[in-house]
Amino acid sequence: MNPQRAHAGIYLHIPFCRAKCDYCGFYSIPVDGMPRAESRALLARYVQRLVREMKLRAPSLDGRGADTLYLGGGTPSLLSPEMVERLIENAQRELGLLPHAEITIECNPEDFSPARTGEYRDAGVNRVVLGVQAFREVERRVIGRRARLAGIEVLHSFMDVPGIAHCMDYIAGAPGMDRVRAGEDARLLLELRPEHISAYMLTLEKGTPLAARLATSYELERTQREAFESVMDILEAGGYDHYEVSNFSLPGFESRHNLKYWRFMPYLGAGASAHSFLGGERCYNAQTVEEYLADEGVTLVRDERSWNAAAVELIMTGIRLSTGVAASYFREVLGREIPGEMLRTLGALEDEGLVLIDREGPDFRVRLTREGFFRSDEVAFRATEPLL
Repeated sequence: MNPQRAHAGIYLHIPFCRAKCDYCGFYSIPVDGMPRAESRALLARYVQRLVREMKLRAPSLDGRGADTLYLGGGTPSLLSPEMVERLIENAQRELGLLPHAEITIECNPEDFSPARTGEYRDAGVNRVVLGVQAFREVERRVIGRRARLAGIEVLHSFMDVPGIAHCMDYIAGAPGMDRVRAGEDARLLLELRPEHISAYMLTLEKGTPLAARLATSYELERTQREAFESVMDILEAGGYDHYEVSNFSLPGFESRHNLKYWRFMPYLGAGASAHSFLGGERCYNAQTVEEYLADEGVTLVRDERSWNAAAVELIMTGIRLSTGVAASYFREVLGREIPGEMLRTLGALEDEGLVLIDREGPDFRVRLTREGFFRSDEVAFRATEPLL
């Protein structure tokens, strides 16, 4: 079955946060400086607007239904459990969200309490992502992480909430972190044992305060790699499947929603600045929150892609998975074989020890080696350069 005819994912963008973190390059509006009544009213208006957009865009799913819903941001945990329940119920009614759907919400540690998380669960959420990012206060200050952690006991309380998949986001390689500290963090994660861990190497996004005050260097890149290698080795030895460059899970707890992005599968994104991929075509909402709230209809911009651009994107995303990309999957999705010039480049990357090409009868699969994992951006660029 062509992935584009599979069940869709739904992404609801909640572009609000308490205060913007220094490393964040995403569009979001800080609300902590607003009067409480004003921020609550703003969130309520935004939820109402999302409900309207879901109704208006239901025909674009063409009755395929959806099996994942992801509330991302920003800080979706600013929404009350009642608001989240309303969004879930409307996704079920308007977009065909299925009863067995994976329903995820991102949560800041400062918004966490066992009672509130239980209310999200009772509203229909079955997967909660806690944005830990750093365990030590010194590292949180270095990267400009605004949300407070308020002690490791918060993480233990989070793990005690029943009825959800517990997920944690963590940034490895903050300036000053070395292999030893990263190993301590990884062993703490093993002790907590969340079902899913997203572990990212710190990146300096252009235009962010963090990029303005820090510069990349060979020394920083070297220590970042050593830190991530330590995390990777410890988590893998502890039973986690390193199924994507930055993602680890216990068996059966991979992010079904995020796998849609990496596998070139359909998803509908609603909200200001949200992107969608349906029927093999991409579109996005280029509106600010103010424009989005004032618009009674649906204003989307088509993101025109050539066949070459689609082929580049499929390889760039798919190769991030530990299982890589099969030639038969490429053909099934895009209707053509992998171009010869790309095959020659992949062969050169195999000779350099950056990818493995597993032959499976007439089919073959390209996947990253361990070295390739650490140079995944370079591998993706070089593999697709002939089509750029």
